[in-house]
Amino acid sequence: MIKHVGILLRISRESTENADTLLSHRTIAERYMKEHGYTYQIYEEVKSGASNIANRTALLEMLADVEADKLDAVFVVSIDRISRDTLYAQMVAKVIADADIPVITPEKTYDLNSDDRLLFDIQNVVSSQELRLITKRQRSGKREHIARGQWAQGVAPFGYKRNEDNTSPNYKHLEINPTEADVVRMIFTYAIAGNGIPTIIDKLAGYTTRSYTTSKGKYHTGKPFSISMVNTILKNRVYVGEVQMQIKDKRKNVVDVISTVNAHEAIIDTDTFEKAQEAVAGRLSGGAEGLVKRNRSRGECLSILKDLVYCNRCGSKMGFRKDSKQQDVVYLKACPCGNKGATESRLLEEFYNQFEFTERYFTEQWEKALATPMEDSKEVLQKQLKQLQEQQDKLNRKLTKIRSAYLDEVFTKEEYLADKTATEEELMLLKRSTSDLERQLVNLDTKDVAEGYAEKLKLIHKVKEMVKDNPSLTDEVTTRANTIEANRMLKVLIDKIYYQKHDEKIIGSDAMGNPEVDYNIIEVTIAPK
Repeated sequence: MIKHVGILLRISRESTENADTLLSHRTIAERYMKEHGYTYQIYEEVKSGASNIANRTALLEMLADVEADKLDAVFVVSIDRISRDTLYAQMVAKVIADADIPVITPEKTYDLNSDDRLLFDIQNVVSSQELRLITKRQRSGKREHIARGQWAQGVAPFGYKRNEDNTSPNYKHLEINPTEADVVRMIFTYAIAGNGIPTIIDKLAGYTTRSYTTSKGKYHTGKPFSISMVNTILKNRVYVGEVQMQIKDKRKNVVDVISTVNAHEAIIDTDTFEKAQEAVAGRLSGGAEGLVKRNRSRGECLSILKDLVYCNRCGSKMGFRKDSKQQDVVYLKACPCGNKGATESRLLEEFYNQFEFTERYFTEQWEKALATPMEDSKEVLQKQLKQLQEQQDKLNRKLTKIRSAYLDEVFTKEEYLADKTATEEELMLLKRSTSDLERQLVNLDTKDVAEGYAEKLKLIHKVKEMVKDNPSLTDEVTTRANTIEANRMLKVLIDKIYYQKHDEKIIGSDAMGNPEVDYNIIEVTIAPK
């Protein structure tokens, strides 16, 4: 006999369901309980129907009460409220069937230990298929929005607002929020100047992120800028007028990127964006792709070469330390691989000698950019683009052949999946490279390229004036400030400095043909950006 019922209420975070939907379901359930004279316990959650059962806290609580014989029945407004995943639905059904209690819906009561179980299972399979169709339609709809240049990914990014006027030709397109856009420009300006993200956050003191209310009625209060927020802004191509959507597989791996350029008014130009990537990448690990993990030591800036020196033997980064007895003496620490260190003064002497070559390199690149007609540059990029597209076509054909071979049972499932995954990853990298080349073609401007090298030459002269050409600086505070500033600028110019110390090295031969050996030689090689 049914007396006490567990009411499971669930709405999906990913769908258009909201608090009104939840209230409607609760009203239906409570009305049913009142009509039948049942007491009840409500188990309520906002979770996707395909969520891992371990994350379904309300459902798990209800199942625990079912197993403890606290409930005489389970009520849901429809079978798909239990789960849209067939496996999880069967797990829930087993617990309910083992307890020998029914599942009640407004239309029907299911006895899972009778013929009703087949109908329950069929409805669950239909629900699972419906979820796949919904997901497919949503993804297809987003693809269309992106292709039209519309914003289809929730709240507009900081610096923009979305046009909600359905009579406007720019409906659902992003439009600049002037006040926020000024902050975005400040962030990129600070980054290009060589400031690290924590320093940028300090400079943004007094500014906050946007306060807004979501479509589901939840209010978010603006907060001070965080490292993740600034990092996200600096990486987001939306600020150059581009909209993107990442396509991910079930393991959350990105398998494709759909993008549309010139979709809306840009807050910054592409040149500014690329300069910011170079500047920030110099302060983080992983090079141009490494806007994720910090690579800076958190100690004092002891040298203008801090975070730039790498062992030429093993590739490890090498740090600096102070002499324990002479606080004004700084050393480059030895590498664990056996590459010996040196005093900073000796390292700097060799660095300055090589720095002249770096200046010459940027000068040559600058002159080359000025002398290269834009049409020649376009031709080179177009050839590269064609080659990449041909490689993509080959990989797509390979994927087709792999699938055919699997269907013909030439490959096992494991071999098929391994080959398919490797090919898709290679295809993904090609698509990214193709997208980058297409952007370069759209934004190609010889003048901008030349100006970029000109700015780097200006930075070189500033570094030389600040440190190398002013050896008489003795005031500790002034020297420390100049060290930090010079280090900041060098990270904009230099990718890495490869260092190696030789106990002895043959440097030539005398008139008799005997080798000439020098001792304790330091070799420095600068890799410009």
